[in-house]
Amino acid sequence: MFDTNVDTVSVWVAVGAVSVAVLGVVTQLPTSAPPDGAAAATTIDEVATGPPGSVATRELHATEWSLSGRQLGLRSAGGTVHETLLHQVIPAVNPSLTAVLEGKRPSSVFGSPDAFRQATERAQTDRERWRAAPDRLTARHVAWGGVDVTLVGRAATEPLAALVAVFAVTAGLALYAGTLDETLAGVGGDRDVAGPTADAVERRVTSGGVVDPERVPDALAAVPSGYEGNVTLRAERQWSAGPTPPATADTDNRTVSVALGPATVRRGRLRVAVWR
Repeated sequence: MFDTNVDTVSVWVAVGAVSVAVLGVVTQLPTSAPPDGAAAATTIDEVATGPPGSVATRELHATEWSLSGRQLGLRSAGGTVHETLLHQVIPAVNPSLTAVLEGKRPSSVFGSPDAFRQATERAQTDRERWRAAPDRLTARHVAWGGVDVTLVGRAATEPLAALVAVFAVTAGLALYAGTLDETLAGVGGDRDVAGPTADAVERRVTSGGVVDPERVPDALAAVPSGYEGNVTLRAERQWSAGPTPPATADTDNRTVSVALGPATVRRGRLRVAVWR
């Protein structure tokens, strides 16, 4: 009565084989979601289609990235994604282009518009090349001497950003605004003014991670002394404070979450323009 049935042994062997195969499939499944390539591509497209001077940053949450022609690639443990951009962009792959990406005027970095054009042409590539991905990317629309391009690269860690964090925690937004005035006065006209101003504006209008449109009129208090400013928020409708900015204004555009009513939050765009 204890004899082993050959058919029974065959069944158990088959079950064991199937279990091992299933375990192999499960262990190969991704443990996290792939990077949000659509959000990164949207940020780049909005800058590329915006006026010259537009700039925005976006967190990537990726381990590697590639930028070739109109193709953006992001890779992480969760998978690889590719997005097609509306326009060809220029990767900031050398120190000169990186300086312009970070806010330096092209005229202070290159000897002529032709030199700037040649640098952007050398940086263009149609071959996909994967690099270590930064925590955040920056996209900046630049126009000078007939050269109109959108630069994309690693977002720099500015000393000003560290100062913003320290003063915001220790002394609040009022003290930070005064510090911002002094810092901008010291760095000169070749630095990005709209970026740090937009940081301050976003902090003033945001509560619980969501922008409150009713705070937009008060946001002009973040504009540094000696400058004019305009703050515009768009999400199904528009809120604006400040005079109409000239075409030469330094601008910062970023995607934000906007509270349109109780339990109603929509994606919107916050645009900050600064000029003398």
